Amino acid sequence: GGLDVEGLGIVYLEASATGLPVVAGDSGGAPDAVLDGETGWVVRGGSAEESADRIVTLLGDPELRRRMGERG
Repeated sequence: GGLDVEGLGIVYLEASATGLPVVAGDSGGAPDAVLDGETGWVVRGGSAEESADRIVTLLGDPELRRRMGERG
């Protein structure tokens, strides 16, 4: 599933490089690649609800998406 442990997915780096915020689980290398609250959010890896909440927040706030994306 989408919440499985991954060492360091290149997708975090690709998203940041293209100006997109990231929502990542708190396992593997994600906490090192994502600055929580700055370039995106690090959520509990097994919490689909927390992931969904962060994604909905980003979808509803274009300015927040822009700021987080620029910091990436």
